[in-house]
Amino acid sequence: MLLPTNRMAIAVSISGKSQTDIVNQIAECQKYPIDLIEWRLDVCLAAGYRPTAMDMQSIITTSSVPMILTYRTTAEGGEYPFEPHLYTQLYLNGWQAGATFLDVEYQIWPKVSAELAGQKSAIIMSYHNFEITPNNLLTKIQAMAQARPAMIKIAVMSHGAKDTDYLLRTIASYQSIPMIGIAMGAAGARSRTAGFAYGSRITYTTLPSTAPMAPGQIDLPTLITVLHKGHPRF
Repeated sequence: MLLPTNRMAIAVSISGKSQTDIVNQIAECQKYPIDLIEWRLDVCLAAGYRPTAMDMQSIITTSSVPMILTYRTTAEGGEYPFEPHLYTQLYLNGWQAGATFLDVEYQIWPKVSAELAGQKSAIIMSYHNFEITPNNLLTKIQAMAQARPAMIKIAVMSHGAKDTDYLLRTIASYQSIPMIGIAMGAAGARSRTAGFAYGSRITYTTLPSTAPMAPGQIDLPTLITVLHKGHPRF
């Protein structure tokens, strides 16, 4: 998939308690000028919905927008614990059904690399810290890059302008692999709209009818206004 070359891609995160819920949200997403849909599998699992291979085929083929599959573990702020077989099976089913990207946490990669090695060209390797902005981000990025994923995503909690500046400067300093940089929280809001200037390729949001899935997410209509229409950055 080719991402936009003049702005960050907009990814809308969705989930639900059933196939119908998710299909309805996909239909709603497709009313907006977005670039990606992120299906949060962990939120489905926490709600009691475990999609079958057939479900995933039906859901993914419903979407005219490329999809990211994300099973965010509780260790990195998600809603469902890591279960190795379930994790790899969902990702393999989704890949076979036509998903474009698979979000794999760096800490999980050694445990699933054998099963997902054939999908490396689609993997967004991610690191999340909902507490702080660690001071060794470049070291983390360099370690993640050794796996040669399609993209690297860094999402950390910003407690002020210095944290946000540090994240964005670090992202800008490493562009050997396409990067996603998110400073979570109110102090990091500008990373979600101005990040492209530093090499950040994707920004995440949710539908107006659903709650944010991460601290500091900016609502979809605002992102569209800022990114598509060139309004001043935050």
